[in-house]
Amino acid sequence: MAEPRHNGPSTATVDVGPSRPTWRDWLGHDAPEPTEMLSREQLIDRLRADHINVTSATIALWQRRGLLPYPTKRREGTATIGYYPNWIATLVQELRRLQGSGLKLEQIGPHLRSLARQITAPTSVTRVISAHDEGVIGASETASVPRIPASAPDSFGPLAEALARIYRHEYGTAIQKVEVRLVDDRGNPVSFTFNV
Repeated sequence: MAEPRHNGPSTATVDVGPSRPTWRDWLGHDAPEPTEMLSREQLIDRLRADHINVTSATIALWQRRGLLPYPTKRREGTATIGYYPNWIATLVQELRRLQGSGLKLEQIGPHLRSLARQITAPTSVTRVISAHDEGVIGASETASVPRIPASAPDSFGPLAEALARIYRHEYGTAIQKVEVRLVDDRGNPVSFTFNV
């Protein structure tokens, strides 16, 4: 039997394995461009500065489990480097908090995807809600959850602007967003992000 003839260059299909959803896939390609991108090492350093100890292997595990998105990659010289938006640090902080409250990783994943969409929402104030609002906690426990404000108190806006001005004056770097995170006496977080 004759071999088939091929005209032109030959190509090969390589199976690259399962899809690796990036933060862009989580949010959609029309999502706003992040203000700051971090390499994995920079992300780990930022988390350690906030007293959250994680390793590169832990981040990789969370990515494989679908808890965190994969980075987008850029070619720099001969190296390809993955970059995350700076808000991934907030997801890791929330992941650790939810783990500490006893939730299983399967329960945490949907909450983190929702949190990512809320953090990046194109509004002047973004409300970050607790696991209780996402239905992660059973219905019998939600009765004890305090009311979480839908927006920041009016006095927080000028405060956020003042913090940005002080930081710019002290360190010479302009601040685009100020995040205020409060935790009530029951451990429920409420966060607000101000574009300044």
